[in-house]
Amino acid sequence: MSIEGRAIANQDDYRIALAGDKADVGFFRGGYEQYRKFFDDTGGYYAPFMPSSFALDRDLSLKMGRAWFDVGLTLPDWPRIVIGYEYQFKNGTKPTLQWGQAAFGVDPAVVRGIYPASKEIDERTHILKFDLTHEIRGVSIENSFRGEFYDLRTTRLNANFISTETDRFMRFQEGYQHFQGANMFRLEKHVLDWLLISGGYLYSKLNADATFAQVEIIDLRSPGPSFFREDQA
Repeated sequence: MSIEGRAIANQDDYRIALAGDKADVGFFRGGYEQYRKFFDDTGGYYAPFMPSSFALDRDLSLKMGRAWFDVGLTLPDWPRIVIGYEYQFKNGTKPTLQWGQAAFGVDPAVVRGIYPASKEIDERTHILKFDLTHEIRGVSIENSFRGEFYDLRTTRLNANFISTETDRFMRFQEGYQHFQGANMFRLEKHVLDWLLISGGYLYSKLNADATFAQVEIIDLRSPGPSFFREDQA
């Protein structure tokens, strides 16, 4: 049995892995890891503006990681069977290059698309695994299955910084999810020293769905209320 670990608390970086093996019985392997990726919140640059670049004034980072385990059966004269599960995740906020419009200077007609934007991400993946290998009278049998459940949700906000016009904010919300299953089966046999016969099949299926919503928020800069217009697909 073996244990491996690492932890960096202030930077949110963790990893632990476990493994065990017993001859002619089976094995297990598993672990968990997580780390964070940081991004700059500054947009584009245009020298005549003052300031010449804009920032969101907040930390942008994505937390990413996975957890997994595999359990195997290796009994003599039995099929070798491995069952596994893996969970992957990603959540947080990252910058995008779909920048908003900015006008800040003596000439209000000078507009540049340099105002920074960000996207919130929530991504999750569940993976199921099954592997079987065996040999009967010289015939090698192999079967492998993978099933993946994937879900993604994002929200992106584009804002303008134009002091002489009505503020407009665009919010984009997107969703995507799918299940993909694949199974492979193979038979193989050495008939003669110079002749090998092998055959099998691969089957894969994907079911997916996606959503999209666009919201336009208009600030009239008056005592009256703001309003928004929403388009969905």
